[in-house]
Amino acid sequence: MLPPASHQFTNYDKLLNYVRNFTRAQGYAITVKRTCSDKNDRIKNVLLKYNRGASINISEHPIVSRLDAGQLDQNDPSSIAISRMIYNSLYSICQERLNSRTPIQALLDELQGLDFKFEYKYNYQNYIKHLFFTHRLSIALTHTYSNETEADYKWALSYVSRIFNGISYPNVIVTDRELALISAISKIFPTTKQILCIWHINKNILAKCRHHFDTEEQ
Repeated sequence: MLPPASHQFTNYDKLLNYVRNFTRAQGYAITVKRTCSDKNDRIKNVLLKYNRGASINISEHPIVSRLDAGQLDQNDPSSIAISRMIYNSLYSICQERLNSRTPIQALLDELQGLDFKFEYKYNYQNYIKHLFFTHRLSIALTHTYSNETEADYKWALSYVSRIFNGISYPNVIVTDRELALISAISKIFPTTKQILCIWHINKNILAKCRHHFDTEEQ
């Protein structure tokens, strides 16, 4: 397979669309493995990964359920169940499920439909930079069992720490001055700075000082 011809592009999206269209026409695909950005969130370089649409064993693909049994005989030289066909079929199914949405849009729709609470933040290129989600049942459980001990927090945080697996721990963790949690964080994430949430600080100031004033305005 020949590489794409050399071109210049005015932005990242045009580059990615060109490469994807080129590879798709040849029966294979690429995915974005890693991007590197500068301190202003501007993409400096992109590492693309070759992604052939089929494995050696065709029967491993879910798409086989949509093909006739006679097409799946890998010992038959005339079999039309070739990797390009499987890739094209998988691609069509994916596009059908996306229904003109981007993968991120589809994810947000799924989170909404499955009763998740979520927040997200865009960067200057209008890409999702931060995404947080949790199920409403988890929130309810948090409210129900809100008096965890330091041992409880240490147990939970020890599993959180495994997520980082080789990368540096977070620089900062913000809490609401839950003393047991603060103590547990200092043991599980000893290099992480801890600060208090300003919203909780303001809320506590209002609660403690309100009785010193005659009116809300004061």
